Amino acid sequence: VFTIAICAVWGLSNILSLSLFIMPIFVAVFYIFNIDISLKNLYGSYFIFLIIINGLSWSVNQR
Repeated sequence: VFTIAICAVWGLSNILSLSLFIMPIFVAVFYIFNIDISLKNLYGSYFIFLIIINGLSWSVNQR
């Protein structure tokens, strides 16, 4: 359980630092595809976007 907590905190800190760079890209993607951003759907879609980016970066790191 302790190891899982360390991994979760480490991954969360990575995602938070990564999200500072990803947020402008996220907004640009929404702007390009003309998707209306409201606060209600922003958090959910941003979370999904982060998971996708995190999965891509993880698979790149595995190679």
